[in-house]
Amino acid sequence: MIFGFNTDVKVGDVVYHVQSEAREKELVLQTQVFVKGQCVGKCAASYADIAGQPEVSSDEMQQRLKGQHRRIVESVRAGALAEELSAQNSPPPAFESVSKNVAIPGASTLAAFPEAPTSGPFSIECLNAGAVLRNGAVVLVLEVRRDLQPLQGAELTLRFVWGNEHSHYFYATTDADGTAELTMAVSGVGHEGRVLVQASLEHASATRRFRLHPAD
Repeated sequence: MIFGFNTDVKVGDVVYHVQSEAREKELVLQTQVFVKGQCVGKCAASYADIAGQPEVSSDEMQQRLKGQHRRIVESVRAGALAEELSAQNSPPPAFESVSKNVAIPGASTLAAFPEAPTSGPFSIECLNAGAVLRNGAVVLVLEVRRDLQPLQGAELTLRFVWGNEHSHYFYATTDADGTAELTMAVSGVGHEGRVLVQASLEHASATRRFRLHPAD
């Protein structure tokens, strides 16, 4: 069984109620946003393509729903609900398998450049920022720290955009040394990418944006 989430978010004088649930008959993870009982937006991510696979546990689906719920809650707080819902409702599905061996002939060295310092109580660094291209995929080795100490068990959510493609979401949890490695398959030459990283633990979260483009 996958349990749902409910969160009230007050923005100015308006209270938004964010409700997420697994519609298991339809094989959909759904999040809706209500104001005074009226639905003002919703998104749904199908998991029909992975339903029944033995390697996909209910705990993993629970974490996916939790991540989706958290993203919508954070977008409401940031005043970016419409943008987030648009990205969530755009195909392809947010949750998909990753191929690690897509060739990119002639691809040059790709680097990850932070666009700003980390926003929040944690620090987020890309340890391999100078070269993030490996075997036709973007590989990010991320480190999360709090008060200069490695943060174990932080849940990472990455919103990844390559070129003009739709957003893709990827998930990981930091190890004892505060690090996690995420692999994102890409195709095509000459594109640039953008990554929004969110690190969350208990009731705290931090975000940082990176832009991916060839190193000088």
